[in-house]
Amino acid sequence: TIRLTFPEGSTILEMAAKLEENKVCTAEEFINAIETGEYDYDFLNEIPTGSNYEGRTFRLEGYLFPDTYDFYLESSGEAAVRKFLDAFDDRVDPTMRAKIKANGQTLNDIVIMASLVQWEAAKIDDMYGVARVIQNRLENPSAYPRLECDSTQRYIKTINAKYNYERAKAADYDTYTCTGLPVGP
Repeated sequence: TIRLTFPEGSTILEMAAKLEENKVCTAEEFINAIETGEYDYDFLNEIPTGSNYEGRTFRLEGYLFPDTYDFYLESSGEAAVRKFLDAFDDRVDPTMRAKIKANGQTLNDIVIMASLVQWEAAKIDDMYGVARVIQNRLENPSAYPRLECDSTQRYIKTINAKYNYERAKAADYDTYTCTGLPVGP
């Protein structure tokens, strides 16, 4: 076994590379498991599909919980994904998901907002203020049709420059040009 830590803000491609470097599974197996694997978690039903999904970099981006995990060497991509999803299910439990729904929001929107806060805030102490600004802008679209978060531009540049990942389109994530939340975390 090997113990690996995935910090908050890690992208799917960074996670895949780390798993491959440490001989847990190949990056390709991990990404394939993310994109095509079938997992029995209720919260995954909230990820949009169809035209709402077009442009999203990875189906499970934002749902793989950052933490420290023990993995078996030469495991499968599906086993690795399940570890991350089990942790998400434990920490974002049904009570928390019910509160999100009662507040008129979707889990998917909260996951996207959390990813923006993570990449926007310089330190943990700044996260509440960043979240409040994003929420205020979303609640007042006539005054703030665009969120204008630098993190979304940085995400696309990181994905495209570091991994030449062509599916990530700036128009779907760039909050200086799109209205409301981007298509994914």
